[in-house]
Amino acid sequence: MNVLITGAAGYIGTMLIERLAHSDSIDAIYGIDIRAQPARCGYCDKLRWICADVAEDEWVSTVDEKVIDVVIHCAYQIRELYGGKRKQQELWNVNGARKVFEFALTSPSVRRVVQLSTVSAYGALPQNSVDRPFSEESPLCEDAYLYGVQKKRVENLLWHLFRRLRPSAHVVVLRLASVSGPRGRFGLNRYGLLSTIAGRFPFLVCGRPDWGRQYLHEDDLIDLVSTLVHLSPRTGYEVFNVAPPDFLDATSIGRLFKKRLVVLPPLLLRALFALLWHGSRGAVTTPAGAWRFLSYPIRIDGSRLQRAYGTEYRYSSLQALMAREGRYADPPRKSLETPVESVGTS
Repeated sequence: MNVLITGAAGYIGTMLIERLAHSDSIDAIYGIDIRAQPARCGYCDKLRWICADVAEDEWVSTVDEKVIDVVIHCAYQIRELYGGKRKQQELWNVNGARKVFEFALTSPSVRRVVQLSTVSAYGALPQNSVDRPFSEESPLCEDAYLYGVQKKRVENLLWHLFRRLRPSAHVVVLRLASVSGPRGRFGLNRYGLLSTIAGRFPFLVCGRPDWGRQYLHEDDLIDLVSTLVHLSPRTGYEVFNVAPPDFLDATSIGRLFKKRLVVLPPLLLRALFALLWHGSRGAVTTPAGAWRFLSYPIRIDGSRLQRAYGTEYRYSSLQALMAREGRYADPPRKSLETPVESVGTS
């Protein structure tokens, strides 16, 4: 089969290429990205690189001549751009997704579409509780943080295009917890909101004592997507939460980062984030709505995926967040340096 990966030069895209390149059942991998082919993918003879913006039309005519079996949509500008640059972000994220989905759902050869979404789309809201995990039927309520807002819009777009263009296709939407692992943390120095805040202050701030996070190890994500690529043909529209069951509470996260935990009133945290965002002109990643993701917990139930496809989470949230071991470590390591028992989780 032939696989098309958008955002192929990104964190997840490159790991997918490296993994799928070793599959005997895959003839060619078409990677699309606005950036040049990464050096780490240079060895892959199956890779056909297309340097293009998915929001533009040029790439469509190139891949339209190919027989593509599976489309994996990873392309996304996650970090919010400051000021007028948000218009460009809209083009990349929403219009780009539309182009990819329209291609996939109008190409007869494409039998499966895998869309990488996020748990942020549920919304970090005051009524959230760690005792009531979000299921896949829970409404997507994020209305401020641009990352979650646009992912919510992209999901809605995909659903309507699926219903209108080809309901006989197989679409899988993966709502991911924060992805972490040795490639992201040490190979790419990729740090999210939590690590950014922890790195800039001698303490860890949050807006509520019951705040916390779940983390997904990069190996578990890549194994899952590889499993979906190789599934036998089927039809339907499926949505899955993807995260291990353990939940890292605020106290545990503070201990992991060796930071004193400081709980601020959410409105004060909101003002601090706004000051950092505008004062740095976006250099500090604290855009509108981000303060809520350090105030109100989003805990998801990722068990439906296990029941549907028999997949297992090899790594806990703790292991994912602090990971130095895994397939993409350099060199690969299998054993934990920090015992799971050393940090409490709930």
